[in-house]
Amino acid sequence: MATLEDIQAATLKLSETRAQLSKLVDRLNTAHRKLLEDQLPAVRSAINEATDAWTALEGLIESNPGLFQKPRTRRFHDILVGYQKGRGGLVIAKPERTVELIKRHFPDQAEVLIDTKETPAKGALQQLPVADLKRLAVDVKDTGDVVVIRPADTDLDKLVKSLVDGAIDEAQQATS
Repeated sequence: MATLEDIQAATLKLSETRAQLSKLVDRLNTAHRKLLEDQLPAVRSAINEATDAWTALEGLIESNPGLFQKPRTRRFHDILVGYQKGRGGLVIAKPERTVELIKRHFPDQAEVLIDTKETPAKGALQQLPVADLKRLAVDVKDTGDVVVIRPADTDLDKLVKSLVDGAIDEAQQATS
């Protein structure tokens, strides 16, 4: 049977091992911060270059749509470029009227197509065919062609894309 001294000794051992672990984690965090500080200027520079290259490529594609008639997209250097049909956005001028029409035309889907606050559920409505949307007094806008630039997504590509998209958004906001 263990004594309080045995429990105290085991507690001391746990305390010491946790202190050692804490020191190692602190060293790791310090090294991580230093690495970030050292590499951040190069990463920012690379993001700026990638943003500029993306914008230049997008401009070339936009100014030469005739090159993407058939096929509408092409793959060069593992990057898909060209045009694709835009997803479009929904315009619901009178949400109350659209809710009424959903209840009339799609009563079995009303729970999915109507948000609980009795407004049309745009995400669910986007899955409906255009003919059904017209019956519900929903117009579809911006379905024209949109530029496609899509690298083969690896985890790194996804991270870089999010950083580039953020830089592009910042640049657009700065010029607005």
